[in-house]
Amino acid sequence: MVNDRGHIKWTSLMLPEHIEMLNKLWESDDEMEDIPVVSEDELEEMQRNVEEAIHYNKKVDILYYHNKRIYAVEGFVVKILPDQIKLNTDEGIDFIRVLDVISLSIVQEDGI
Repeated sequence: MVNDRGHIKWTSLMLPEHIEMLNKLWESDDEMEDIPVVSEDELEEMQRNVEEAIHYNKKVDILYYHNKRIYAVEGFVVKILPDQIKLNTDEGIDFIRVLDVISLSIVQEDGI
């Protein structure tokens, strides 16, 4: 039995542009990343960094996982909610799920 039977069956009814877009979509699915595992030591370090960033109003750099992709954002931690981090960025206010955070580090200012 052919594995791609469903795809082959319907491609004759599609425009070539649609087939090309679907192929790109399927290729991009292969590039998606699995959620990284964060160790307890890294969690403790992130907790210390968050406390320091809030207390001294320091800028942080956050890597987080969302929709099978890893994103980076930089800003000031405004508040820690039970399941989210409220972050003030150059584009405005962002809310990042705590469980999605991969790393959180304090941005070193130049000259300090």
